[in-house]
Amino acid sequence: MAAGVAALGGSSAEFSGLSDAEVLAARGPIADLLRLSHTVAALLAGTIAERSRPQLGQSGLAARHGYGNPTLMVQHATGLSRIEAGRLLAIGVLMSETEKAERRAVEVREAERRAVRATQAAAEAAAREAATAADAQRETEWQTAQWEAREADRAAVWAELNPDQPLPDAPLRPVLPVVAAVPAVPAVPAVPVVLVAPVVPVPVLQPVLQPVIIPWQAPIMHAVAAGAFSPGVGDALLRGLGTLDQAITADRLASALRVLLVDAPKMNTEQAFKRARRLRDELDAAGILAREKQARRYDVVALASGRRHGDPARTTTGGAGRNVDSNLRRPDQSAAWRGAVCRSGTGSVGEERQRRPTHARPDRRGFLHPTSQTRR
Repeated sequence: MAAGVAALGGSSAEFSGLSDAEVLAARGPIADLLRLSHTVAALLAGTIAERSRPQLGQSGLAARHGYGNPTLMVQHATGLSRIEAGRLLAIGVLMSETEKAERRAVEVREAERRAVRATQAAAEAAAREAATAADAQRETEWQTAQWEAREADRAAVWAELNPDQPLPDAPLRPVLPVVAAVPAVPAVPAVPVVLVAPVVPVPVLQPVLQPVIIPWQAPIMHAVAAGAFSPGVGDALLRGLGTLDQAITADRLASALRVLLVDAPKMNTEQAFKRARRLRDELDAAGILAREKQARRYDVVALASGRRHGDPARTTTGGAGRNVDSNLRRPDQSAAWRGAVCRSGTGSVGEERQRRPTHARPDRRGFLHPTSQTRR
């Protein structure tokens, strides 16, 4: 792949000599090479993060080479910005965690299958032992019955022929292998009784297997590893969908992700983020209201903090002594304000700022500085 891209040319003049058809055909190999290089970079970043985890301390890979954290090491190696390096690192870590979780899940399933096979084998062995014991018991009972019948006939014949003489001792019958034998009572002809202990199946103790949870982001990692789209698009999808909370569960995000992955290979990072964010907002309508309330609460707290500390750089004095925090106005409010000013026809934004009152800065003697007076 790299050789094919390099064969296209190494200078602007060589690329200028390409025909339109060659230019169009060159887009695919170049895009594939970029996706492959970004995927490999994400995997490398994940490996750096694994070998630089906080548990290793100063013996971690990044610390041994003089980097405060793995993000700085990835940034130095790739030349990316710190934000881009952090996103690449996050994708790499998630790919590594997903792969480990899936391997662990396969191991758990295999262990469960082995445990089931062992249980079945133990049950079959117990059943065979029980059948053998039952056959031995039946054979013993039959031989005991035959022996008793012969002894009864012998006693009857002896009593008829020799009524005045005691019955001689009877010969012992052949004894089968016994599990437990009851000793003979004195002065009574010994009749060996064979007791066969019933076979009780011994349960096979199975190891307790902890359930393995596959991250809901696993389809994104599979698509990135397969080259369906770049790690940047994957990161945009993750940032757009957000994190779990009480209303948004992993199952709901996984269902939304399946919808996004249909068109994700055709989208760039901006389109992927907007599409994912719109889908998250549809899933979490109540969360939007909560976030807006939190943002308004932040504005109120910040405004009160500006009044309390009297920071002239953060507040401006309006009519009737009101303080207006222009620096903390949210982007949507600022855009609405600028649009209202432009539509009013009263002048440009710059002119409006000039007409707006500014904070008067006192000098050391307590008088207002003439350059900071309100311009009329």
